[in-house]
Amino acid sequence: MPFFLSLSLGVEGLVKLCDDNTDVTMFNLNGFRKASTGVRRYLAVAACASFPLDSASIAFLEDDRLLLVGSDVWSDMVRDVGYVLGLPSIGWTTFANFVGGDVSADDLRRITMKSIHISMAYSYREVFFSSRHVHFGLRRATFWRMWRSSLRVPLLMCATLP
Repeated sequence: MPFFLSLSLGVEGLVKLCDDNTDVTMFNLNGFRKASTGVRRYLAVAACASFPLDSASIAFLEDDRLLLVGSDVWSDMVRDVGYVLGLPSIGWTTFANFVGGDVSADDLRRITMKSIHISMAYSYREVFFSSRHVHFGLRRATFWRMWRSSLRVPLLMCATLP
């Protein structure tokens, strides 16, 4: 999300000004040029799709007793998916404009929703469903290993979407 906040503040114009001036070094700004349409699409999808999982991670950092708070955390994740689904079309249009290229707002929303649903399915299968069928000797380290593994897959999958 910081990348898109920078774009909304006009960092592209600032980079162009620095690029045109021979007295300014581009050492710290060269990474901005590498942000192709594909990279920007990936960043936009990852920023929106990670919202439910980020909120769940924060909730588990506050209270990591899965068997006690798991159903509440899952309800909050479903609520957060509804929040992303309910973003107005102007928000998706703005994201699509930041991405540039031939990415439309509807395509960006569709890819994001697919990524969110995949990540929710993995989270449910690997964490919440497993917690209903484990013995009470589940250690905290085992839980965190399961949670981290459920976070990796969605971002890899959204990177490969057209």
